[in-house]
Amino acid sequence: MVISIRRSRHEEGEELVAIWCRSVDATHDFLSAEYRVELEELVRSFLPEAPLWVAVNERDRPVGFMLLSGQHMDALFIDPDVRG
Repeated sequence: MVISIRRSRHEEGEELVAIWCRSVDATHDFLSAEYRVELEELVRSFLPEAPLWVAVNERDRPVGFMLLSGQHMDALFIDPDVRG
């Protein structure tokens, strides 16, 4: 699979939220169900407008994303179906 990185697009918001959900569900088993729901609501409110970098496959479909703060990565979420 060839992966490229580019800036996110507003219209990808729901797709990125879905990646966030799958990634968190696969890796964050320490979260309570209630807190997981609270986090998803927060993510849905800001993710579509956030300045994200998106990893896309050869069909330009998002498979992961990261949030940068200056030169530091604040968050990284990868679709579990494409993790190595």
